[in-house]
Amino acid sequence: MSGAAYLFDISSQKQIFKLLPDDGRAFHRFGAAVAISGSTAIVSASGGGEQRGGPGSIYLFDTTTGQQFGKLLPDNTQKQNGYGISIGISGDTIIAGEMGKIENGASTGVVHVYNAKQGTKIHTLRPSNGDGRDSFGESVAIDADSIIVGARRTTINGSVSGAAYVFDTTTGKQLFRLLPDDISDNYHFGSSVAISGTTAVIGAMYDDANGRNSGSAYLFDTTTGKQLFKLLPANGNPSAVFGSSVAISGNIAIIGSYGDDEIGAFTGAAYLFDTNSGEQIAKVMQHDFTTMVMFGTAVGIDGDTAIVGSPGSHDQAPASGSVFLFDVSEESR
Repeated sequence: MSGAAYLFDISSQKQIFKLLPDDGRAFHRFGAAVAISGSTAIVSASGGGEQRGGPGSIYLFDTTTGQQFGKLLPDNTQKQNGYGISIGISGDTIIAGEMGKIENGASTGVVHVYNAKQGTKIHTLRPSNGDGRDSFGESVAIDADSIIVGARRTTINGSVSGAAYVFDTTTGKQLFRLLPDDISDNYHFGSSVAISGTTAVIGAMYDDANGRNSGSAYLFDTTTGKQLFKLLPANGNPSAVFGSSVAISGNIAIIGSYGDDEIGAFTGAAYLFDTNSGEQIAKVMQHDFTTMVMFGTAVGIDGDTAIVGSPGSHDQAPASGSVFLFDVSEESR
């Protein structure tokens, strides 16, 4: 369970490098979260090595050489702080969630903002109304001047209803607290977040819109904090956890639904939506799947290329996992 991360060339689909930390060790869980921007890739290790539950860490790699050039650590060494459970990078700015950070006796959670080149901290982000145990920082995303942070266990509008927050990257100031118009108990709104330009997509994986735990996602304007659309799949089903993963690029959002059962139990699916209209464009699946492959557990998109993770895939060995690339322009036809 030491872990690894891999770099691939999208055009050739060939592996370029296998990334390993300089100080990798057993129970490190290196690869728990990954992100990339330009020639910098960041990889978190959520485990504490042999400590099993010690503080996490984040590693910086040069994508042109595959070499590690930096490492980020939390301010303290308290165990099970959740440091690096979520990470993001845009240009020279890195963000890292630490949802278990204890302040004033409560596990309120924070998000750290770093300069990638210097490895120095710029800001520590906190919600204006954090009340403890709301999982602030469990999901994060950044695009240029805006940072979005999920807090899916917040009880502002009911038990575990959730919330998301928008911050200014430069100043670290909170701009908006985002809440959907129809939020209710157990939505877990903020379970996943993503941002592109001035549009954010936020998952509410346990919304019951199409049956218990069917899930939903929402689009927001980050300049006004206003909800634009609620996204629902055309054929949603109970336990689909639609919105458990989200990503956005330009006017296309991709929503993961690893519990989708159209082919079989937990085969999963991913959905493409037009962010200008909120309309579903396509549903993406792999029809040669068996059950429990959980396609859609992780999703990403950049331009016309979408990527979908399937951790339960059996291609090489039982539950060895696979990642699939899709041409969005082809899927949208």
